[in-house]
Amino acid sequence: MSTSGFRLPCQCGQFVTVTKRQAGQETTCQACGSSLVVPGLLELGRCESADVEEKKPAAAERKGTGCIFSTCLFIVGISIIVASVLFYLSHLWTPRDEEGTRVTMESIADHAFQRIDESDDIGLLQIWDEFDRVGLGEPEPPQFVLALRIGQRLWNAAAATAGIAVLAFIVAIGMLVKDLSSRRATKS
Repeated sequence: MSTSGFRLPCQCGQFVTVTKRQAGQETTCQACGSSLVVPGLLELGRCESADVEEKKPAAAERKGTGCIFSTCLFIVGISIIVASVLFYLSHLWTPRDEEGTRVTMESIADHAFQRIDESDDIGLLQIWDEFDRVGLGEPEPPQFVLALRIGQRLWNAAAATAGIAVLAFIVAIGMLVKDLSSRRATKS
């Protein structure tokens, strides 16, 4: 943004450009480093005019970035806590057999097939007679199948929450890198 400024002469022969905001303050000459007192508003009107490219203060630029950065870090923290709780709950709800290995639908079917394959002909007839006498009835999912499904859903929710945490972390790191590079650029 271009505003009107004024050129103050320095003892080294160079001119220092100042704005109305600097009236009554001190400034330094970039050529020789000497300190100049900027006159008041009335005296500035008598100085030579110049266009000044006014920059926003660096603190104002970083203020919004800091707020978004802290929000991203907050989201990372909350997401990690939620994901940890969900992973733990999915571990608790996942059914396990006597050896402590996870029970899956495939392992249930393998166990049933193994039981049938290991049975002799009389055992198979007894199983069949039980079906014939009682009938198959309405199929109800066993409790471990329900627990398996709940565990899978909790695992999926935990994975999605962990993904959100990773994205927020990447955004926070990107903002930090951008902020550091802009600070280096303003110092140069």
